[in-house]
Amino acid sequence: MDTRTETGFSDTLRLAGIGWKRKGLVLLVGGLCFAAACYQISTLPREYQAEALVLLPGAAGQDPFEAGNRITPSADPFAIRSAVEVLASDEMSRRVIDRLSLAANKAFTTEHPSVFARLKRQAVDGIRRLLPNTSAQAASGDAPDRLIRLYQSRVSVFDDGKSMIARIVVRLPDAALAAAIANAHASAFIDGELEARAQSQQQIGSWLDDELTRNSAQLKISEAAVQAFRRDNGLVLAKGSTGAEQNLAFISERLAQVRGDIAARSARRDELRHIVDGGEIQGTSEIWAIPVLAKLRDQQVEARANLNRLQRVLAADNPSIEAARQELAGVDETIRQELARVEQSYAADLATATAEEQALERQVSDAAARKSASDEANIGLSTLEAITNARRVAYDSVLNRYNTLLAAKGLQIPDTRLVSHAVAPSSASSPKTSLLMAISLIISLAIGLGAALLVEARAAARLRRASSARPEAEEPASGWTGETVYPLAADRVHGGAVRPAPASSRLTS
Repeated sequence: MDTRTETGFSDTLRLAGIGWKRKGLVLLVGGLCFAAACYQISTLPREYQAEALVLLPGAAGQDPFEAGNRITPSADPFAIRSAVEVLASDEMSRRVIDRLSLAANKAFTTEHPSVFARLKRQAVDGIRRLLPNTSAQAASGDAPDRLIRLYQSRVSVFDDGKSMIARIVVRLPDAALAAAIANAHASAFIDGELEARAQSQQQIGSWLDDELTRNSAQLKISEAAVQAFRRDNGLVLAKGSTGAEQNLAFISERLAQVRGDIAARSARRDELRHIVDGGEIQGTSEIWAIPVLAKLRDQQVEARANLNRLQRVLAADNPSIEAARQELAGVDETIRQELARVEQSYAADLATATAEEQALERQVSDAAARKSASDEANIGLSTLEAITNARRVAYDSVLNRYNTLLAAKGLQIPDTRLVSHAVAPSSASSPKTSLLMAISLIISLAIGLGAALLVEARAAARLRRASSARPEAEEPASGWTGETVYPLAADRVHGGAVRPAPASSRLTS
């Protein structure tokens, strides 16, 4: 054990000895102090603490009771801090004060300041009285500000920096009022968010309404310009194509039909010419489809059959055979005449078809020229349509945004949520009676021990004065009764060495 430890231990023993020796005084002074402290503790106002939890904006979709609900990298700590600052702002305090009429609530306005606070307030009031120019202004203007300061001294808003939760803590002597203020503070913040959003939506809605009107007018102008351009240039659409395109397609189709008809008529005419020139009519020829020729052919067949029959049964110079030959020749002549007439008809039809072909070819050329002009006009039409489409997209975008805004106005869901309502606490949060009484007991005992040390020191001083008045030779050699006044060890330490107590400290009482 070193010197300092031995010195401290000896001082502790000496204090214990003095306390035991003067235990009556220690108990008396300590008891009085403890009784006074207990009385003061019993008169302290009881405060109840109510707490409401608010899930701040930016944490939508997160479970507030999930393990830790830590701030994700996407969460902005500055935004969270800003939300907490708004929660603790004077405006938010003023809203709650007005909403709950706290200015007229004695349970809220009654203050229980400490001694230091009372002295500070008296000093400030005294300074204001010395300044007459500002005393009236302070008396009239400090009332609302004092109420806000009082509110903020009893309402605490903070976040722990590790979650999206803000805590609203209210301490008041009235438990029900504390819970009501905590819930009202959270509701005021949420209502303020909704009011700010509604105001913003109103401004955006006014702008969108103006944009919708302007874009609608521009779209109507563009659509009218497109229709007028189509009408003026023959670009009116019908079944997906313009009039020029449909006309060219119709004429081209008719020209192909006429050319096919010309080829068929030309083939029939050539066949008739061959027959008229002395050729034989084929049995499968389409010419026999003509009713007159079909009838004449039947007569020709009968006349030839009759001639062959007569030639088999009659002599060659028989008049009946000659009559049959003449009849067959007459039928053949009639057939040739009819074929000649049909040939002329075919020739006339072929000439008509050829003339129609030439007319159609001219029409095709004209239609192709009109289509070419239409294609050139389509370039300008494409420009007008591109402008119209761009304006239609802008109009649709503004209209969709406007409809979304109207739907959002009807369904106002705040980003901030009150996840835990404050309830009136059943027990006071302060003062901590047991802790204060334990501390008061320790302090009271310390005061009692201090009083005992003071009395002992005064007694030691009297003994020293008495011993200094006697001659040292008169000191009895064996008269020590056992009561020794021990000075503190610090009085006997000099230069780190312990020196013995002087003889005067060993006087009898």
